[in-house]
Order: sequence, then structure tokens, then C-alpha cells
Amino acid sequence: FVDQSRTVIRQLDQNLQLLDAQDRSEVVSTDAMRLLRREADRQFDIVFLDPPFASDWLAQACENLEHNGWLKPRSWIYLEQDSHRDWPALPDSWHSHRQARAGQAACALLRRDIISG
Repeated sequence: FVDQSRTVIRQLDQNLQLLDAQDRSEVVSTDAMRLLRREADRQFDIVFLDPPFASDWLAQACENLEHNGWLKPRSWIYLEQDSHRDWPALPDSWHSHRQARAGQAACALLRRDIISG
């Protein structure tokens, strides 16, 4: 998990402790956009992107995930944004699995499909 808010970080730590999931999760207190601009030091199976609705960060975050090595070949990517916005252009290797809208939020579950070889 990546977030700048101390309150959110504290709550994430408490939730992971309640779930006994500290050894399978990591909480990082930093700016997510700054982190994603770097080359990845590891890859992830599942990524949740839920930037502030008023921001235009989603397209750049998706591009950084794809091009900076953060994703495994068959990663799942969950996106959330304001339901009044159109989805940004996404990498060709990301395929829609499911989409939904609920009130102010629109969400999409995508699967990255890169054949390694």
C-alpha cells in the first residue's frame, strides 16, 4: 500500500495486523506518483489505483506502471475514478475484465496479458 496520509498509513497498519497479513503486505508512506516514476525494484500481481477524483493522475499512473516495470506479465489492475470522466487511454496489454459505476465512482478491473518467452 502506498499513501502519504499518516492517518491512512496508521489505519492500513492496524487493518493488516487485524488480518494477520503484515508478512504478506507492505505499507509505504510516500507520494505514489513520485514512486511510480522510478524504475521498479520489484513487480506486483495486483495493483489498486484510486487517485483523488479531482486529479488527472490516472493516465500517468497507468503509463508509469506499464513502462517502469511495476507489473508482472499477468497482473490484475483495479482502477477507480470519477464516474463523470472517460477512461484514459490504457496500455494495449491491459484488457477489461469488468467495469461498474456506483454513484460518483467508476471502477474497472483489468488484466495485463504479456506473454513471456
